[in-house]
Amino acid sequence: KGLGEPAYNHFIHTSPVNIKSQQYHWHVEIFPRIDIWAGVELGIGVVFNTMVPKVAAEFLRKIKI
Repeated sequence: KGLGEPAYNHFIHTSPVNIKSQQYHWHVEIFPRIDIWAGVELGIGVVFNTMVPKVAAEFLRKIKI
């Protein structure tokens, strides 16, 4: 609720579990795009948190659910 209506990204991940029986595992990730990601974040999935925890806590405390 505190983010308003941000744009969303989605990723579909798939990998073979058992190639002989042609079984695959897959899952979908859906998350809001609230920051600009660079090559490292998009390429390897490591997210660098740029928000100071104290600022994040203050923001979250102000949200009325």
